[in-house]
Amino acid sequence: MAEPQNKSKTSTSKTSSTKSEKTSKTASSKNNKKLWGIIAGIIGGLVVLGLIIFAICKMTGGSEQWSDTSDFKFRVKVAAGLDKVSREDAEKYFDLDQDEPFVAYLDKDQNVGVALTQNDTEIENDDMQQYLDLMKTALGNSLISSELYEVDGHKVASIKMEVKSGGSKDYSHMIFFPDDNKKLSMVNFVCMEDVRDEWESKGDQIIKSLEFVK
Repeated sequence: MAEPQNKSKTSTSKTSSTKSEKTSKTASSKNNKKLWGIIAGIIGGLVVLGLIIFAICKMTGGSEQWSDTSDFKFRVKVAAGLDKVSREDAEKYFDLDQDEPFVAYLDKDQNVGVALTQNDTEIENDDMQQYLDLMKTALGNSLISSELYEVDGHKVASIKMEVKSGGSKDYSHMIFFPDDNKKLSMVNFVCMEDVRDEWESKGDQIIKSLEFVK
């Protein structure tokens, strides 16, 4: 955003300055549109993520485990009782791009789940505060709390919110961050209202366990 100098020079200077201001405003506008586009995609995807979290399939309880890192350079520690859903089953409920990394874990009653995903949207650490502010505005009264913190040099935007589903208020704790390749990455924990007392704190622990792997 470079800021673009006798009587003839004054006119040139004003013109140059005006062009610089327009360039700066245009760049800012494009950046805002980019971030709002990301927000819109995430908000719109929450409903679909809910379908995965609450509707995918027959599972059995297991032990605490690190999430699969086959497609990711980050992971979270998944609580006991949540097991991995196959991509084949996930694709029955979620419109995944062929090369889009995705992994989900659910409990046997389909009341609790964790999803990890990533897309080709480029985002950097310097974008994250503005991104978080836009998310807070978009979520409005659904927002419970938010924060921005750092894990291994990656800025992480955290959102806790209530997801209205029918007559219940389900709980979601999501984090968004750039990976080492500046790709927008997300981890989303969701639990239904009926099991919130038991699972809310466990979900927060899952989210806070985020670490990056080489």
